[in-house]
Amino acid sequence: MALLLTSAALADDVSDAVDSDGARLDVGVSTQYDSNVFFVSGDEVSSPSAVAQLASGYRWQGELTGVDVAVDGRYQEYTDGSLPTVSAIGAAITVDRAHEFGSTRVQLAYRDESSLLDVLNNNGDFVGDQRQHTASASLHRMFELSETSSIVATLAGSRVKYIDTPAGVQQDDYDFTSGGSQWEWQYSERVTFGAGVVGSWYDSNGKRFTNEVTTIGPVLSMRYELGETMSGSVEASYRRSESKTVFLGFIDQRDSGADYYGRAGVAKQFERGYLDLDASRSVQPGSNGSQEIRDEVTASFGREVSERIMLHGGVTALKSAPTNDGSVGAANDRRTAFAGDLGVDYVLAERVTLTAGYRYLRQNTDAADTDARAQTVVMTLRWELGGTAL
Repeated sequence: MALLLTSAALADDVSDAVDSDGARLDVGVSTQYDSNVFFVSGDEVSSPSAVAQLASGYRWQGELTGVDVAVDGRYQEYTDGSLPTVSAIGAAITVDRAHEFGSTRVQLAYRDESSLLDVLNNNGDFVGDQRQHTASASLHRMFELSETSSIVATLAGSRVKYIDTPAGVQQDDYDFTSGGSQWEWQYSERVTFGAGVVGSWYDSNGKRFTNEVTTIGPVLSMRYELGETMSGSVEASYRRSESKTVFLGFIDQRDSGADYYGRAGVAKQFERGYLDLDASRSVQPGSNGSQEIRDEVTASFGREVSERIMLHGGVTALKSAPTNDGSVGAANDRRTAFAGDLGVDYVLAERVTLTAGYRYLRQNTDAADTDARAQTVVMTLRWELGGTAL
């Protein structure tokens, strides 16, 4: 959960392809202090650490087709010798294609990383050296029907595999796919409506049970421009869900239901800053063998204090619960969490930036002795050696 709450100010991820042609390289070194490294209650471990990060890539842009290749890595060593080293490596390739009436984007990515911030297996046991392998793919296709209408189809999927050492307890690997298709109509220069269908498919395989959940239903959306510097969007869907859980290989339990999902967001651009607000209800894959319904509210802001100084931050509050209480999920799987961060960027030179950041995490669950909180302070020096930083 803490891993999911980490905001962009302090997290690293494989970014979307950039538009500029050529190579890029971004190097960063950090010093960091965590008050609760494993984000657990009752046995907090605090430690400073040193972090090295590297991100590189190459963008080739042709007349109609663009190809972007990106790789990134992270290495974190704690001063406490009893703590394992954190490492991560990721790679992604993105292909963009412009058509006479529309466009296509395809992305393939793979990531191998330590999961120190989510180190409890399905039995609630501590697993300090857990690693997570994630392979993902996405497709976005837009068909232009006329100057004011189009059809947009999206499909995204991932396969997640957990490797637990030295405990040897395998967390439930899972596959998750979501997608949909919408017809979009530009009603005016400021308003665009959409209507279509969305759905998701989830499959988890574990030693105790297997679980499969499918959702599908209609969706309506609207994007609007409130002015030259302010925009908003809303989306709502109603989905039927079907789940099948098999215990011990032969006990078959099936459930069905329905729920509402939606999202609303507002973005405001100021002369020297920005403010983004977002609220949503979504379905998310969970490593405990079930899907979760997540209610989430986020806010982020940035303010240019001077030509060299940028202030930025954000908050996230969420509440999640299994979609199928009574089968795989249980009442004590429900949780609420909060994360907040604040950072300052100081430009030392044209391609050198010093960032100081602070993050606070808090989690409350219905299970006994599982509430946790943590604080992180980090200082990072980043050097863009060439091109556009990821």
